[in-house]
Amino acid sequence: MKLHQHTPIATPPGMTLQEKINEMGVSIADFSQLSGLDESIINSILSNEIKIDYDIANGLKLATEIPSYFWINLQMNYDRAIADKPIDIMEFLHNTFGVTL
Repeated sequence: MKLHQHTPIATPPGMTLQEKINEMGVSIADFSQLSGLDESIINSILSNEIKIDYDIANGLKLATEIPSYFWINLQMNYDRAIADKPIDIMEFLHNTFGVTL
């Protein structure tokens, strides 16, 4: 019997945030004011350039009325899924060193 390993689906927190902003029908500038977070921070979350920490989670809570622990858990689950992602060693060697075996 062969066991199948399932790779968790990793949803970036920025994708969830973008969905919420769209649902709220507000601009990034308006969301920034509601959250008390700088627009650059919101844009960095949306593009997955920075991680949601406790300060950011509290700002997101202010704007969305979604508890800060939701945002922290979303980030932790995403980080865990990315860390557990299997590595294709052949692809790694090719992309990193140009080696094809």
